[in-house]
Amino acid sequence: MILSINDRLELNIESITQLCGINVQKKNNIIQNIIKYFSTTKYAEYEDKDDCVIKIDDEVVGRKYYTTYYISNINDLISNIQISKNSIMKKYVDYVNSKYDNQLIYEDIVAGYEKIFAKINSDMKESGIGLMLDFMEEKITDVAQLAIARTLELGYIEKMSNYDLYMEYIKIMKAYYKDNPDKILLVLENIDHYLNVEQYYLLMRQLEIITLELDINIIVTTSIRGYVYINEKNITGINVVNDEVFSMPMIEELQKFYEDNYPCNYNVIEKDMIYNITQIIHDIGIDGYSPRGKAYIFLKLLDESIGVHMGKCNAINNIENAFLEG
Repeated sequence: MILSINDRLELNIESITQLCGINVQKKNNIIQNIIKYFSTTKYAEYEDKDDCVIKIDDEVVGRKYYTTYYISNINDLISNIQISKNSIMKKYVDYVNSKYDNQLIYEDIVAGYEKIFAKINSDMKESGIGLMLDFMEEKITDVAQLAIARTLELGYIEKMSNYDLYMEYIKIMKAYYKDNPDKILLVLENIDHYLNVEQYYLLMRQLEIITLELDINIIVTTSIRGYVYINEKNITGINVVNDEVFSMPMIEELQKFYEDNYPCNYNVIEKDMIYNITQIIHDIGIDGYSPRGKAYIFLKLLDESIGVHMGKCNAINNIENAFLEG
């Protein structure tokens, strides 16, 4: 589907959407617009909510279209795995607790608290204090407020690896929403800052699986070379944000584009094409960029197709011929 922000910017949104490119400021602005719009946060007086109009497939959608989760760093992950006001863990714990009839247990706990507070109030009376203390019974049933997430091996979750934190977060989300269906938007920003390339691929595969099980759209942002996950199913969800915004077409269209635009007859092997796109994906749409290396011709062709022209390349040899002969 096509997500439009203020009729000025359009992004291909799939089950998994990757926002690539080195224009971090522009990507962050896009993310903040989306997150603010699909959140319960009120717009400040100096913010005009009409300044942000979001459409999906040319239809304006309401602010409650998604239940939104935003993870911008590891602290956000830890906060959502621990118990906090709006964390996914609190939702999950409250849901599990609601499935069991613990009334007799709660009555015993209330009776115990009544004895404790009776002693406190008796001592206060003897001390001449003209007040008494009471407790809220409904808070006793809120087991989440007493809970602290721990790991079996490490104790504190802060000791977990970044990759394990992401994985546990996904498991909690899956466990909660499989029985509480909702339309979810999960945004994982700058994920390449916290995982190595291998971990990134592993995580993306797990995210693909969860999209088959939940009604969820996932947006991931990256900017470091090599951090993009490409296959036939997800390639149209890859958007490159630089001086220009470029959305990737289907694999078949890319192959035809290369075959039609190469300076000589060349049969494009899909595996090689995907590898070369992986190498240059974050550089697409940078005006005046002068690249080096074998993937140059892929970048040149894509840039020229969207009206972006590269700077002069000072390579000694003919790069295109070197590529075709390599």
